[in-house]
Amino acid sequence: MFREHGIRRGEGMSLLSLAKCARSRDDHAEAAALCRRAIGIFRSINDRWSEAWGALHLADSLGKLGELHDAEEYLGRALETFREFTDRRSEASTLRSLGDVSLARREFAAARDFWTRAAGLYEELGDALSDTLRRQVEDISDARSGEGEEGDRAG
Repeated sequence: MFREHGIRRGEGMSLLSLAKCARSRDDHAEAAALCRRAIGIFRSINDRWSEAWGALHLADSLGKLGELHDAEEYLGRALETFREFTDRRSEASTLRSLGDVSLARREFAAARDFWTRAAGLYEELGDALSDTLRRQVEDISDARSGEGEEGDRAG
């Protein structure tokens, strides 16, 4: 319907909804393809915030597909946009995802850093996710204590 009426943003958001459904079925290849289509639409209408939101969702699927470098690149661009728009909640969500990607890459110090920054933002927003992230930071710190963190980077 959105396509029929030329409502491009609605079409893009519908594609992101379909991508969410694909992710719920663990079909991350389909989800990534749908997110890329949505991002293309948002880019064509110069809707930078929606493009960043699509990139956040695309990065989730790319991470599940093991395409961690690409996921990190999309998240980095999304983070810049959310900061520019002073969208603190989306910034926190992106930092959390960057922590997840860092953990998948076994970059523990970077994961701790991203999660700590996300927790601080969630705390400012009064969101209980701050406690969850702080526990994740503690769990990594406890698991890594006494071990070297070779290959770690600070992100």
